[in-house]
Amino acid sequence: FCRSPRVVFHSTSVIAQQEAARSGLGIAVLPCYMAESDPDLVPLLPDESIERSYWISTRRELHKSVRLRVVWDYVVGLCEAKQGLLRGQS
Repeated sequence: FCRSPRVVFHSTSVIAQQEAARSGLGIAVLPCYMAESDPDLVPLLPDESIERSYWISTRRELHKSVRLRVVWDYVVGLCEAKQGLLRGQS
């Protein structure tokens, strides 16, 4: 969206990015479920969207773990149930 940004702050934490934008430090690309519920933020490019991917990684020896499977199934089910929110359609 921006060819030559002047970066004054960067973080891998979306919470830190949100707080930086809220404090007036600049703009941030945030997940819609965070940005839309924040009354202190204003959308700059409402017709643009970015699709993000989220990954869960574990050690191979844990792949057959019942505990891991329970957590995995819960996360997948939650994402499926909240798809509208995650895609900014709610």
